[in-house]
Parts: sequence; structure tokens; C-alpha cells
Amino acid sequence: MEFLGELVERENFAEMSALASLGPDGEILRCAAPGQVEAALLSAPTLYSGLRALCDESASQWSHCRFWLRETERTLWVCSLLALPGGNGNRRGWEQQVQSRLIRLVGLIQEYLGSRWRPEVLLLETEALPSVMFAEIMQNPRVFTNTGYSAVPVPTKLLSEGGPVNLAVPGSRLPAASGHGDADWSCVRCLKLLLPEYVMDPVISIERMAEIAGVSSRTLQRALAAEGITYRELIDSARFQVARQKLTDPAASIDEISRLLGYSESTHFTRAFRRIAGRTPSEYRKDLLIRA
Repeated sequence: MEFLGELVERENFAEMSALASLGPDGEILRCAAPGQVEAALLSAPTLYSGLRALCDESASQWSHCRFWLRETERTLWVCSLLALPGGNGNRRGWEQQVQSRLIRLVGLIQEYLGSRWRPEVLLLETEALPSVMFAEIMQNPRVFTNTGYSAVPVPTKLLSEGGPVNLAVPGSRLPAASGHGDADWSCVRCLKLLLPEYVMDPVISIERMAEIAGVSSRTLQRALAAEGITYRELIDSARFQVARQKLTDPAASIDEISRLLGYSESTHFTRAFRRIAGRTPSEYRKDLLIRA
């Protein structure tokens, strides 16, 4: 951080962190090879569960930076705070890293909401206003500085949007963050794509799904462990995908959808749905009607 601050001072180049966050075509870079924290976000079934994973994973992996979520009625604020070392040179480098962190965070959120999405407001923990290039990248949101922490607002109606792992596009597979081979990641990805077709089946054991995916149960269990997820979490994610599709039918009641997906009580279904989407099934259906 001190080196970065000295470089900014010497070269008088306040746009350095913003420029480093852009690809050759001006798009926001997520990261070339996702680390464990980023991969946790990108492998989640929805934006809401991905942001929760970001907070949980960063808390265990990073000591210099923390993320947390603050929910209001219509907005989820993704809050963050970067430790500030002493010294003026460190401060300049710290300001650069704060801006870079927010740009990358927006890039990660764009994996769920599309490359055109930008926040309308930003809170910055820095006293100084962001650089001109930073403002342009963010498409000139309203910026409030010296707020004690940084925050990016996401409308709650967008929290149930599905992530890149759910897109069955050839060649779009994310690289594994665990260091295991492509076969393990492909195995998990294949299972995620297959499970929605089987969640209404009374027999969806891991042994049966491993057979359908064309691998052994041991290989599948090793792949799931490498990604830090459980088979039960995958089933819940698949049920959510089916539930989201069923909720588009106004003739299907919440109780009917709950029974169809194998929940003994509709309250269990509602809790599971909200844990993944950040919205109850009724709220999600209401959002669909408003958008229509």
C-alpha cells in the first residue's frame, strides 16, 4: 500500500487504480482467476446468497478488509471497510485500493445483473473525492465521502437474480479456485445443471445423482468438498430454481409449490427461499407482477 501511494505521488496519476480495474475493451474486470472469496460469490445461485457468501468467506480469509450487509425495506447495502495504515504515503495508496475494491465489487455484481448495471449512489470511507475516471466507470453516481465505511446499494427486487454458474453456455465455466482439476469443477457444474430436473423425484440421493452425472460418489463428494458446498445446499439451490419458475404461474399457490418440492410445511419452503433470494416467495411473486 505504501509503494502504491508513493507511485501515485511520484507519477501524479490518481487514475491508476481505476485504470488497472478495466479490461482492454473498457469493461470492468472481475478477476482473471477467482480466488476463494470471489469464487464463493460467483458460485452462489443468486446475487443475495452470493453477497452473503462474500461476507462470510472474506471474514475467514482476510484480516485487512471486511464486508457486511445492511438491509432496508427496498435496498441491500453491501458495506466494506479497508484497514488504514499510518503515514501519508499509505493514505494515498489506501484511497486507491478503496476505489479499486469498489470497482471490482461492482464487476462481481454485474455477473448477476449484467454489464450495464451501476449503483446510483456510493458511500466512500475516504475523505477525498474519487478520481474522474472512477466516476466515469461508475457512470457518475451520487457520491458521499467520509461516511465511516464504503457501501454499494442494490435494490432488493434484484437480489434473486441468478448467477453465472446457472448459465448453461459452452465455454463459460468458471475456473476452480481450489486448485483441483477441471474434472472436479465440471462435475459440480454438471450436477448443478442436472438437479433442477430431479428435485421433484422422491429419490435424489447423492449416489443416484453421481451415477447420472457419470462419476463415482467418491469423486462427486471430493468435488463438492473442494468447492466448500454440500449436497444438501445444492438441492436447496435446485429447488429454488424450480420454485422461481413455478412462481411465474399465478394459478400455482405457495402451498402447492411447497408440496411439489417436497417440503413438509410451507413455512420451511418460505425460509429456504428467503435464505437464498433475500425475498419471500410472496414478495418475489409481487415483484414479478410489478415488472410485468
